[in-house]
Amino acid sequence: MTDDLLAGKQGAETIALAFTDPLAVSIRLKLTAPNVHRGRGRWRMNTTLLNDESFQMKIWDSWEEWKQHIGRFPDIVQWWVHYMKQKVKSLFIQEGAERNADWRRMEEFYYSAIYDVLQVPEPHTDKMLKLKRLKAKIVRLNSPYRQRVMVDTEEHDQIAGEYPFLHHLLKSWKRQENRLIRQIIDENEETHTTSASILRAFATHFQQALQPIETKEQSVKQLTESGLQTITSEMREALTQPISIEELWKAVSQGKHHKARGIDGISLEFYKAEWDVIKTELLQVVNNMFTNGPILARQVQGQIVCIPKKSQPDKIGDYRPLTLLNADHKILARIIANRLKPLLQKIPNPHQHCRIPGTTVFDAVVTIRDTIAYAETKKVPLRAVSLDFQSAFDKISHNYLQEILQTYSFGNLFVD
Repeated sequence: MTDDLLAGKQGAETIALAFTDPLAVSIRLKLTAPNVHRGRGRWRMNTTLLNDESFQMKIWDSWEEWKQHIGRFPDIVQWWVHYMKQKVKSLFIQEGAERNADWRRMEEFYYSAIYDVLQVPEPHTDKMLKLKRLKAKIVRLNSPYRQRVMVDTEEHDQIAGEYPFLHHLLKSWKRQENRLIRQIIDENEETHTTSASILRAFATHFQQALQPIETKEQSVKQLTESGLQTITSEMREALTQPISIEELWKAVSQGKHHKARGIDGISLEFYKAEWDVIKTELLQVVNNMFTNGPILARQVQGQIVCIPKKSQPDKIGDYRPLTLLNADHKILARIIANRLKPLLQKIPNPHQHCRIPGTTVFDAVVTIRDTIAYAETKKVPLRAVSLDFQSAFDKISHNYLQEILQTYSFGNLFVD
């Protein structure tokens, strides 16, 4: 032990272990680690409950009861946001609390049984056989909780049927430590070390960085009059058609597992696992959001998390903001994106390659390379200019986007 640890030693004792002969040494230490205020946590759905058939039936029965209250709200979206989501949250919290209580009782029972086995005078071989059986039961009892370690594991780091072990636990601890911001330096080179000052520094930075962007009306007008290709009436009608059940399921099934939840805490796994139960009401909700609008403020609210851009960030600019949106909002956005994909090959300029189906950014690289080779072969003067926009997506004016979409003839329903 180091001198710092010895200075914080409060006491020591030896205790007997259940599955081995040597005694364990228990040392009580008082550590002077900084008291980090993590703030109020948000509820996150425990998706492991969705694998239990008894709980599936409980959701089915509860859903039939919840549907009876739709008529008490102005529309189904109000029911979905203000009633259904709260009921789902309460149901999962209640089920989790009951299972945690059962788990604690079973764990106490098994450890009491271990103590009784150790106290009974009987042959050592018989005693070890009983202890091994109890150990196996304790391992099985804790296996669902060990599976939670895999929730934050990226899909490329997982193997189908893999059982979590020490490697996953260490990576989980490392991720939690990396997410903790102990100090930060703002634009004025001032260092913030308390939780309150760190939050204020980030809030001030984002308020300034994400201000509405002013555009010059004359410049936008010149761009819209530069001969942009418009979509046909058939294309516009296809974009504004009511959402079908097939479109809805495609958008739900396209989502990846173990993605971060939005403010409501409901994960995409819930929509997939309970599809047969909720599909009718969910279809009505997304159609109401798409055609009637406007979308409720609580549906578009998100939680901003800061992702470090490098291994040891120390300034606010070293973090990339990421907004976590609710799963139902992302489902609607995915439906709209799926409808737009067929048009991306017809509307944009042919020299645009990024995000165009059938092309990649490497096509642009090949074009530049061929142009340079042609200039060198023909001895033609050539000047190439490369522009890189810092934080480009944060510097796009929404008014400009709406004007461009109107110029393409997308229509008020789709643009608004």
